[in-house]
Amino acid sequence: NNATSTTTSSVLQSLPAAELICQLLSNYNITHIFGGHGGAIVPLVDAIESHPNLTFVLNRCEVNASQAAMAYAKLHNRLGCCIATSGPGAAHLLSGLVDADQDRVPMICITGLKDVGSVRHADFQDVDQASIFRMAGLAISETVSHISQLIPLLRNALYTAISNNRCVHLAIPVDIQGQLVTVPKLLNFRPENVSRKVLERAGEEEIGGLATAILKERMKSQHMVIFCGWRAAAEGLGNAIEDMAEFLDVPVITSFDGKGVVGEGNGFSFGVAGIYGFV
Repeated sequence: NNATSTTTSSVLQSLPAAELICQLLSNYNITHIFGGHGGAIVPLVDAIESHPNLTFVLNRCEVNASQAAMAYAKLHNRLGCCIATSGPGAAHLLSGLVDADQDRVPMICITGLKDVGSVRHADFQDVDQASIFRMAGLAISETVSHISQLIPLLRNALYTAISNNRCVHLAIPVDIQGQLVTVPKLLNFRPENVSRKVLERAGEEEIGGLATAILKERMKSQHMVIFCGWRAAAEGLGNAIEDMAEFLDVPVITSFDGKGVVGEGNGFSFGVAGIYGFV
């Protein structure tokens, strides 16, 4: 019995759910968490303030929090994070979350909820956040209704945000944030273990063949355009695309989420296609 208990204690550990969340966010190189405060998010905010590697940035309005988290993620090329309390606090995040998802910015949003026993039959800040965010198009938006759901749902959310460059959301009731969760000491939630969906790079022969085909097409055609999406921006191909545009003397147009891949002051840049641009 002693041997069994020793083995078990060396493999498992228990800690409050909010502390586990903070540790996993830190493992994913998150350093700043933007958000508003409120009763349904108190345990998580306390855990953030106590964590040595996390800084809580309090915003006057949650709209600013989601936009700031997205901007921080873009500028630092890392996973962004924002939080909010239940009801209107969570609802105010929506525009920034949709903006991040359309721009292919990896970001995780965590919102608080009322106690599990009060959800769906209370009259104060009782909103089905997961359904609202899911209908807005976020890749994942789920409610953690039991402590045993926390680890798998958090794992799925983090993996999806990183591997697909998407915005994800979890709503966690305030009582679950304070509950103890038993986890393996070697819980392997780290970004280096996530496989990103990337295209296999072309070889020299394939690149040469494509270049020849493009040149032939340009010589016999008066109309050609280079159209770039978010992957071109994510892979840092802006300089190569500008050189190609100058060599072929053709314009460059981008999708909404590819905006910025080439400088808009460049003479070959014709901006964004669709209602957000001029093409």
